[in-house]
Amino acid sequence: KWWGESDVPRPNIPGVDVVGKLCSIDSEASRRFGLSKGDRVMSLVKWGGNARYITVDPSLVVKIPEEVDPAAAVCLAETYLTAFQIVHHGQVEPERFLPGSLLGQNILVLGNAMTNIGQALAEVAACAGANQLFALASQIDFRRISELGMRPLDKDSIDWWDSLSGKVDRIVCLGEDVATIHYKLLRPTGQVILVRNARNELVR
Repeated sequence: KWWGESDVPRPNIPGVDVVGKLCSIDSEASRRFGLSKGDRVMSLVKWGGNARYITVDPSLVVKIPEEVDPAAAVCLAETYLTAFQIVHHGQVEPERFLPGSLLGQNILVLGNAMTNIGQALAEVAACAGANQLFALASQIDFRRISELGMRPLDKDSIDWWDSLSGKVDRIVCLGEDVATIHYKLLRPTGQVILVRNARNELVR
């Protein structure tokens, strides 16, 4: 099976991470998604990423600056688009693409935040205006967690509990199950996001 498909279409060109320039887009999609012919974009696709031309739904592409090396950008696509989808879960366009889309929100990460996904989550949330990104961790990892842009919380203590109770907007579980006690940290409109099978390698 490939991306959950029992039958892979043939002939097939592989490749899932793509960076390229838009060579064609209709006026409605251009207006709706803020895209124009010639924009450099990146996306994830099921297959076909190694083709010279590929058709991609405009809601599934993200613009990247011209000064960014395409070879560097394509290495970030899977990790950072995954992080983008995680922190913006439940939001729809154009809200999720607007500056300040997470303005003032508090996000708590459960599981190993010292990973490529953890780093991407911190950076994407900061760009979207999140107030704080917290991560439960052992004290030995506090310095590294802080370097990744997150505020570490001792996972073996609840001294921080009162300061966060009822103030968390999103709990992101990186391969770790959420416990009943964690739900009590959420605001009434808060949500829990379970992440499974994402590439979640340790940051070196």
